[in-house]
Amino acid sequence: NILFPVFVIIPPMAISSIAIGEQTEFWKDKSEAKIQLAAAYTAEQAFYGDFGIYHTCLKYMGYDPGGEAENRNYAIGFVNKYANIDSKNYKDAVLSGLDTRLCPNNLKPNGAEIDVVTNKELGHPFEDTRIGSNTYFLSSNKKRKRNVIGPSTFQRFLQMTELKNEKGEKIIVNNNVELTDFNISDKSITEGLGKQGSAGDQHFIIPAAGRIGFDSNRQISVFTINTKKEVVDHMPNL
Repeated sequence: NILFPVFVIIPPMAISSIAIGEQTEFWKDKSEAKIQLAAAYTAEQAFYGDFGIYHTCLKYMGYDPGGEAENRNYAIGFVNKYANIDSKNYKDAVLSGLDTRLCPNNLKPNGAEIDVVTNKELGHPFEDTRIGSNTYFLSSNKKRKRNVIGPSTFQRFLQMTELKNEKGEKIIVNNNVELTDFNISDKSITEGLGKQGSAGDQHFIIPAAGRIGFDSNRQISVFTINTKKEVVDHMPNL
């Protein structure tokens, strides 16, 4: 028997449809980051209205997308930043009712080494260890079979110094950044918090990082939002 090669011709329209479908998927995925960052921004502003400072204790201030982890593509929050709040303004916040157990002035990422606080201690019937200490929330979109974005992955993609934009410019720097009026709009910073000692350093930058599109191993997309409500897409090529 003679075997003849079979050639499959894919119409240009089909290729175009695949490309459009992938771009649509990117757009839908990226909209998730913007929605989640807007919610975190709102929580920060409400917290500032109550206590006169910004902080990293996102869950305590009312932002908690933890229950949606299996449906989210993006990890969100302060995964690198150690809080270092001005002592005087922090004391004023405590006098206004801030709980020092759940939101200390030197809070480490996700409350590492924080004393265990439970709902029961707070007068609620159900125990929940380290309630309110979350500074970041991870993601694991099981429906899309994405690779889980754990703490180390989240940190790595925010800390990478060799990441460049389409112009070849470095876009990510060390992220344990204390923000001021002078660097709040610096698009190379992907995470940070000011010391909250004066109006000039009462700032924050919150990051979101996620794998997007059809390919679960695709390069991670990074978005940020800052005190000015400026949203930056640090990987616009995706």
